[in-house]
Amino acid sequence: MPAAHRGDIKIVDVLVLHEEFEENGLSKPLDTYLNETLCMADACGQTEVASVLLDYGADKDAQAENALTPLVWEAYIDARTNKRATALHYAARNGRFQVARLLFDSGADVDALGDKLNTLLMEAVPEEHLKVGDLLQSSGARIYMPDKHERTALHLAVEREELAVLKLLLDSGDDVWVYTADNQGFTPLMTAAWWGNDSFRMVLFKRGYRVDATAKDGSTALHLAAYNGHIDACRVLIGGGADVNSVDNAGLTGLRKAVQMKHIDVTNLRLQFGANARTTTSSKTLLHITVENGAKDVLDLLLDHIKCIDAVDDKGFTPIMVASRNGKDAAIDQLLATVLHLALREEKLKTCRRILLQWGVQINAADDDGVALLIDAVKGKFMDIIDLLHTENVDVSSADKEGKAAPHVAVTSGAARIVKQLSDTSADIDAADRCGWTPLAIAAECGLHDIALILLQKKADANVKSANGNTALRCAAGSGCAWTCLFLLMYGAAIDPKNCYGATSLLMAVTHRSADEFKLLVDEGANVDTNDHGKRASLHLTIKNRANDIVEMLLDHGAYLRLKDKRGFTPLMVAAQAENIPAISCY
Repeated sequence: MPAAHRGDIKIVDVLVLHEEFEENGLSKPLDTYLNETLCMADACGQTEVASVLLDYGADKDAQAENALTPLVWEAYIDARTNKRATALHYAARNGRFQVARLLFDSGADVDALGDKLNTLLMEAVPEEHLKVGDLLQSSGARIYMPDKHERTALHLAVEREELAVLKLLLDSGDDVWVYTADNQGFTPLMTAAWWGNDSFRMVLFKRGYRVDATAKDGSTALHLAAYNGHIDACRVLIGGGADVNSVDNAGLTGLRKAVQMKHIDVTNLRLQFGANARTTTSSKTLLHITVENGAKDVLDLLLDHIKCIDAVDDKGFTPIMVASRNGKDAAIDQLLATVLHLALREEKLKTCRRILLQWGVQINAADDDGVALLIDAVKGKFMDIIDLLHTENVDVSSADKEGKAAPHVAVTSGAARIVKQLSDTSADIDAADRCGWTPLAIAAECGLHDIALILLQKKADANVKSANGNTALRCAAGSGCAWTCLFLLMYGAAIDPKNCYGATSLLMAVTHRSADEFKLLVDEGANVDTNDHGKRASLHLTIKNRANDIVEMLLDHGAYLRLKDKRGFTPLMVAAQAENIPAISCY
């Protein structure tokens, strides 16, 4: 056999002339030695040696019995037993194309089972052996012939991620064979879903694959992908029409399996596509399972879809009881906060008070949208709950995802009494949301002069700028609220600061044709000739907007008539362009 390994034909010729051979002290007849040497030649790709051995009478379909030494076997063959492998198996397993073709031409059995009860086509699955696989297929090999586990070559191609081989097999066989299941009931698509091989699913879908086929335990491909956390696999299967609420033989959904394995992304995806979060198994809800697992992020996600937390399991335990029994304090707070927010929004004030007093839930806990309990109470204008939260030293500055705290919400709701109460305890009355708006700026924008006065009396800063450079006075001038402008000026608001567009409070007043606010600002010393980034002064904007009563006031206050904007237009030219005859007559 070493001669066959090296491809030394002359030595093979000499040795074959003997009728018996000795190896490792054991005597072997010629036919046995020929057959085993043929296997070695095939495994090593020695085509010429294999041809000579066949000419000497070697059996092309012989199955060797413990012929190769362990050293030779490990060096050239990818398995540790060779009891049933034929020469053609060795050629296919090692990608020996020329040897395989020689054996085919000699009439070798293309469907013989090998040492692992694998077919020849299964041995040729690795992509680098694609030529051998193509040769097997063209030689009439039954491509859907299963191994001892009922797996076909298609299962192995999917499992080993051999895309080129997979396409070859799909193009060579009938469509029906893609539905062939192994001894667990796994189809090739289920195998792909289990391993998360995305490319193979795409190929299988193009063949019109059945996405909801079930294994022996009732699992679908979507169940398997969810269990292993393959988010892309789940996305493709759902897009292909897989049922997100299908159950296996144990009554388990894919969502239940994703929750059990703490796969937050898969859980979120399935919920987005309509998976039922309220399903139960053995009297356990998904909340029970999540609490037991201690998966905080999954619990947060589920609580956004499940508001009933008092369901009991088969032992009569609610999720809160399960959390208490297992010392899951964080889960207890999450569950109670959800109930508290829900009760508050449904105006179940007695329930809220009882939860707060009896359970001692964290009063600053936010819901899944980042909304604190105090913000919900302010939205509903529930004064008794607000009072109770204040006695527990609630954090007034706790903000939602937009950066709005309870004072922002109270101002927007026009709740002057709540604003006063919150401003008494707020550590930072000038806190801004993500857009840079303070409670005072919101009050000014909405024309809520009474609330603006409350905030100013509580030392709110009248000169804080928003993200685009607007002050509360500019907002008040734009909203047409003279009282708010007056209060702001009384508490030190600067008159002429510009926003990021170069607009002052006076320019905003004339733009909105607010004569009262204009007069107030001018009387307080606003510059009538200041201009924006377009070099437009108050007179340009007033004439354009046909606020001719303000035009007269500007002229009375000595507005400069020859000031040019960025286009080179004077106010008179703007009047002519706008055909504003009354404004022209004022000159």
